[in-house]
Amino acid sequence: MKNLVIATMMLLFIGTSAFAATKDAPFRSINALKKAYEQSNQITWSKYDAYQKASLVEAGMTTEMFYTLDGDLIGTSKVFAYDKLPKNALSQMAVKYAYPGFELVKCIEFVNADNEINYYLSLSALNEDLYLQVNEEGQITEMNN
Repeated sequence: MKNLVIATMMLLFIGTSAFAATKDAPFRSINALKKAYEQSNQITWSKYDAYQKASLVEAGMTTEMFYTLDGDLIGTSKVFAYDKLPKNALSQMAVKYAYPGFELVKCIEFVNADNEINYYLSLSALNEDLYLQVNEEGQITEMNN
């Protein structure tokens, strides 16, 4: 838990210091994060065409941190308990996306660099997969596949 708090504080530092620091500051912050977890093998890095991702496993829970190729924080994500969604969303889900018509596949929480929270759900139905975005107020938006 202590390491998770430290990692969260580092992420907040990365997100806020990028605006006032020199151009290479995000790279130094990412390198510091890499060094902090590299020896314990708790963090793995992946690089893609448009972004890079750090996956941190701690106490059995995976947190993913997304960065631009320039090293700026995009946001973090982790698996989220469906029953902890905003109440307004749970009410709508019980009516429009009820089981057994839809089955929950995955629910994640995404916190962007501005500290805005959105939840993303993957639902499975007999002949289709459905993806939903839920904001902090519980408004649900269906996303295109």
